[in-house]
Amino acid sequence: MMSTPNTMTRAPRRLAWLLLGFLVVAIDARMAPSALAQAARPKLHVIMFADVNAKGIGPSCQIDADNLDETFTQFIPKSQLEIVTVGQPSLGREVMLDAIRHLAIVPDVDTVMIYYSGHGGYSEKRREHFVTASGDGLSVPVFRGEMKAELAKHKPRLTVIITDSCSDLVELRPAPAGQPHVIPEKVAPLFASLFFRTKGLVDLSATRPGQEAMGNKMIGGLFTNSLMSVLSNNAEHPLAWAAVLRQAGRQTSQIPGADQTAYAVEALPEPEGSQGGIGAQRVRLGVVGDRTGKSARYDGVEVLSVFRDMPATRVKGENGAIVTLVVGRDVITHVNGSPVRTNADLLREIAAAGATVLLRVVNTTNSTAGNYEAVLTSDGAKRLRLGAIAVGGNAGQEVGGVLVTKVFAGSPATRIKLGEKPFTLVPYRDIIQTMNGKDVRSNAEFLQAIKQSGPTMEIQVFDRLKNTTTTYTAELLP
Repeated sequence: MMSTPNTMTRAPRRLAWLLLGFLVVAIDARMAPSALAQAARPKLHVIMFADVNAKGIGPSCQIDADNLDETFTQFIPKSQLEIVTVGQPSLGREVMLDAIRHLAIVPDVDTVMIYYSGHGGYSEKRREHFVTASGDGLSVPVFRGEMKAELAKHKPRLTVIITDSCSDLVELRPAPAGQPHVIPEKVAPLFASLFFRTKGLVDLSATRPGQEAMGNKMIGGLFTNSLMSVLSNNAEHPLAWAAVLRQAGRQTSQIPGADQTAYAVEALPEPEGSQGGIGAQRVRLGVVGDRTGKSARYDGVEVLSVFRDMPATRVKGENGAIVTLVVGRDVITHVNGSPVRTNADLLREIAAAGATVLLRVVNTTNSTAGNYEAVLTSDGAKRLRLGAIAVGGNAGQEVGGVLVTKVFAGSPATRIKLGEKPFTLVPYRDIIQTMNGKDVRSNAEFLQAIKQSGPTMEIQVFDRLKNTTTTYTAELLP
């Protein structure tokens, strides 16, 4: 028999319908703002519900709240940011809903974000996530749909709900100290991209069904910690939610003891007027794709990201018309006649192509397929020999080197070796210090070293998590 919410007082972690440990980001964009609203400067209103009094996980919840506050105030100016922390002396259902009801925003202009750190679960009967605060004895659920309904009454331009509910705790070293706090004068590009230029629905989970999210009193929730790290490290790069999720999920999975897999419950939208940013000049076609439920129906690769000013934005159709590949709509099934099923397949075929490439693309909105020709960039071919992107800056200066920010699936960067044992470079964790014995301190030096290298390269890598330095061997592409 299915348990009711009231049974959670006796056994909050043993219910069949309770999946402790999830993080959901739900974004519900409203209609386009009016001409008057467009002239106003949008503001992000954040309500933080941190259940700091929750037994066992209170300290972890407090760290989550502190990390979020520090991250957002570092990259969004005070004039466009308001953060209200709710949770003292007690956090419960009515306290949470009342805080939402008393919001004061500019309709159709401002963005509202709700963040919760504490206990939670999933109701199979309602097919919906919920949170349970310690002020109610963990017995009274607040469903995500209830929060969305209250938020909708304020008519925000964008609604964001992030709920990080943790269960088991693991002992880890504290995360590396952040950079000195500086009050920003304008919204950082990444935060503008995610919170002020994205429309549609973003629904992310830190765990797949049956998994538990983890955290501790030293660094907080593992996924929240990784997510804040990715947001901070990428603040100057207008990435899409898909890229943020990939990096945060990968970083979480690399933490010892973490047995959870972040994923997108729904297909992720791209920011308006931004199609990639970082990496725009480092690939020949300018597309990132992967096998998804949608692409599987057409036996191809769904277009997940299109880099601006790259060949993918100006492919020629059979009728001679110049068009752009569309994120979330187009599925690439063939490259020069060869079938592609994964991003690794796509990268391999593009790398092997000549000056032009013929793409077979399915428009999933009407299930029509067509052939498109793209003139590839020649500069990007050499830059893909390793299959990684690394940049200089504060992170690299910690130990001297360049921080790995992206690793392409199926590339040599995913199979570097220590002896005969294969490893992969990990974005936002690994710092490349030397390449073939030469120091690298900038992206230009990184690219030059790859260009000048023979088929084999020695790479000295500093692991920020383990605080160790190791030299690996990489077999580069021609």
